[in-house]
Amino acid sequence: HLPYASPQQKSNPPPSNISIVASFDAKKGQLPEGLAIDNDRKVYVGMAPTSEVVIVNKTTGAITNYGNGPKIPPNKGFMTGLAFDNQDNLYAAVISLGPEVQAGIYRISQGGGNGSLFANHQEMMSPNDIILDKKGQQLFVSDVTGSIFKVQLRNGTVTKWISDPSLRGDSDFCPPSMLPLDVGANGIALDRNETSLYVANTDHASILRIPIMTNGSAGSPEVIVGPDCTNLNGVDGIVIDDKNDNDSNNDNIIVTVNKLNKVAQVSLVNRSVTILDSNGDLDFPASIETDTDERGQQTLYITNFAFLSSQQNNTNPNPALLNAQLGR
Repeated sequence: HLPYASPQQKSNPPPSNISIVASFDAKKGQLPEGLAIDNDRKVYVGMAPTSEVVIVNKTTGAITNYGNGPKIPPNKGFMTGLAFDNQDNLYAAVISLGPEVQAGIYRISQGGGNGSLFANHQEMMSPNDIILDKKGQQLFVSDVTGSIFKVQLRNGTVTKWISDPSLRGDSDFCPPSMLPLDVGANGIALDRNETSLYVANTDHASILRIPIMTNGSAGSPEVIVGPDCTNLNGVDGIVIDDKNDNDSNNDNIIVTVNKLNKVAQVSLVNRSVTILDSNGDLDFPASIETDTDERGQQTLYITNFAFLSSQQNNTNPNPALLNAQLGR
């Protein structure tokens, strides 16, 4: 299914299948975190420190400005997750670290330009990943403090869907501690039937499943894989690889592991972890998305956040947009 890994290759990943699509300049604050693909299959990348959103040409790597979230003073916040609705309005999560910036979900209207605050909640101070449901009516938003929120697109109403200790972070859980903050619920993905929401807990090196009940409420979170500090310490973005069959139980989850510079596959069949790629061009990989072309060929896109390397002396950070081919 995946041409560059098998369950038997966990400790010895094959040669890298990852390529650099576009490189960015860390000195200019171009540290890409958020990632989204619109209905025309164009790729958008959000710069965490500056809240600038750019379009990256998938063929040439050319970079053009698309829009901006709120102006974020240095060290006062980050733009994180990105997601489009069915009308190609772009939503961006913004974390606030001070009163200068309002935390919440910002919207950049179709066509680009400056975004405006669309939705906020007094307890949603660290929104991270965003995904749209299949009906196109609401967004799920993870908050690294340990909650998942829902945002109604018709009016921007925000409700707390679930808050649970299993979704909280602990930066000391997998030593050594690399970040000065706790990061719990991070990347999120809906299964194909929207009966489950999968959540990455970054600090606890684990993947959880939250059942979606028939009335839309959240069931009890269940740890699917982890804690696994060896392979999943810093698990960040997640995406479902549905394998194009009719059984969602056969699906895999592909994840980025930022602290370990890895991309991994989590099997829902046997709940195992397979390392697909490690090191090489990876530099604190964050968001991950798949793009399917007219022939059914899938391409994986990954943002190199380069968060740690950009703050260290005597390192060469590699903020970039990467891609890799997925076989069938």
